[in-house]
Amino acid sequence: MIEKETINVNHIDGNLLNLRKIFQNTNLQWIEEINIDGDNFNYDSQDIYRQALNEILIKSEIIEKINPQTEKEERQILVEDLLKAVNENLKLFKNHRDLFSDLPRKKIIIKEYKQREFPESTKSDIEIYDNFIMFKELTLRPIYFKSELYNTVGFLEVNYHEKIYYYSLSIKKQLETKFKSSDSYDSNYLNVYNTIFLNMGVVHQIHYKFNGIAFEEISESQLYKALNLQNTVTYLKKKDSRKLFYIVHHLGELLNDQLKEIWLKAILEEMQVTKKYYSSQYKFFDWTDANEKQKGFAKEFNTFMTDKIKPLLH
Repeated sequence: MIEKETINVNHIDGNLLNLRKIFQNTNLQWIEEINIDGDNFNYDSQDIYRQALNEILIKSEIIEKINPQTEKEERQILVEDLLKAVNENLKLFKNHRDLFSDLPRKKIIIKEYKQREFPESTKSDIEIYDNFIMFKELTLRPIYFKSELYNTVGFLEVNYHEKIYYYSLSIKKQLETKFKSSDSYDSNYLNVYNTIFLNMGVVHQIHYKFNGIAFEEISESQLYKALNLQNTVTYLKKKDSRKLFYIVHHLGELLNDQLKEIWLKAILEEMQVTKKYYSSQYKFFDWTDANEKQKGFAKEFNTFMTDKIKPLLH
């Protein structure tokens, strides 16, 4: 057995070592947060997680493009050590998901935004936060996520614990399958696209028919931004989950397979629902045990799609 101290480190081996250290350090920081109910979570913590994910985890190559050395004994040692740290990370998140979700990100945003924009102001915290949201909302997503506002303050909203968790799930599959898994972490985790998925005509019809019924009342322009992933604040909120998911499913069917996958993933994240839950709900109207009212909605909606929506695609 080759001792770990004598490992001959090449580029990929170095990345695996570095990733292990990042996960070990992250795990230690998470344990500290858990032990004191997140009281030590601050601006620097969030920035560390952002940098770890964006600059190290996402950018690290962990397998050679040509002649992968997955069977090399030194590599297997590195993989085993990294997998151990990754599994610890997954366990910590699963056991303390609610704590990580409830960390005081909003409080830190208010403090930071006030220091930067209103250092001498007597504005209340609510007024400070509303001002931040107002400026954030004025900017479309592709511009906002490149802006100084996001890079200095807005990034504090992101649940990087959750983003790192999803990275961990992805790399775990890679490590356990000796890098044969087709799953890879989507580096575009902020869902920034310059694509128009659904035109204004389609959005107008959906808004006219279902605003305040399937989703909470919003303006037509807000719905357009939400359905085209241009929004920087959450507009699309469920009023009748099953109806909304049924609508989302059929809107997705208007897109080609590649765009559909991208769009659906982002829309579900926007609504904070899992794909499993979404699938169980939108299919409800087509189940044999759906009642007459539900079957009637499905029939009416399908007619609406044929008569009002599909002609707008040509």
